[in-house]
Amino acid sequence: MGGCSILLRSSALTCGRPRSSPPGAEVRCRGRRPLCALRGRGHPLAALPGPPSWPLMGSLPDVLWKGGLKRQHETLAEYHRRFGKIFRMKLGAFDSVHIGAPCLLESLYRRESSCPQRLEIKPWKAYRDYRDEGYGLLILEGKDWQRVRSAFQKKLMKPKEVVKLDNTINEVLEDFMHRIDEICNHNGQMEDVYSEFNKWSFESICLVLYGKRFGLLQQDVEEESLNFIKAVKTMMATFGMMMVTPVE
Repeated sequence: MGGCSILLRSSALTCGRPRSSPPGAEVRCRGRRPLCALRGRGHPLAALPGPPSWPLMGSLPDVLWKGGLKRQHETLAEYHRRFGKIFRMKLGAFDSVHIGAPCLLESLYRRESSCPQRLEIKPWKAYRDYRDEGYGLLILEGKDWQRVRSAFQKKLMKPKEVVKLDNTINEVLEDFMHRIDEICNHNGQMEDVYSEFNKWSFESICLVLYGKRFGLLQQDVEEESLNFIKAVKTMMATFGMMMVTPVE
């Protein structure tokens, strides 16, 4: 859909411009009129259009009525058609502004600082706190995030470094293709495609990060590795509902 959502933590945010923009600033796309329906000078967050919102639940009843979180992508596309390229939506405790134009996303990313205010994944933070574990790159904030992000960027995000991983990734991919040939039935179908792709991605990531194969694409896989894949699947399946449920 070409859009994204931004978690809000302050009512001082304005439509189409960050806090640091001068009064009257607005986001434009290749010199055309602003895509935001509330064009002109900056507008308060409360003035942004959006779907109906109820106390505590926000727009969750409307989203559930339209098919639930599994069809949320279709609901968001409908909201963009109704409310424009920028709209606000609350789902329970989750308050966000949705942007549906590449040029607006580009403007947003160009104006953010080296330590941007990122999406806060409260359920994952609460779990790490409960287990007394470190946050990691996905949920770190501020200077801690920038420090870890810089370390990853040097190794994994520069094109010349990525090219060096060519043979490593292809090694796993070749094994994965052989695995598909083995488990497909005579009609060329697999029973659990999701699980097989999880095995391939986990094997690839571990080989890149640790230089080690975990044998997930073999006929007999260790139970511990399979349990890890099942845990990731459960985590992603419950992610949407956990994000709109208060963890306090």
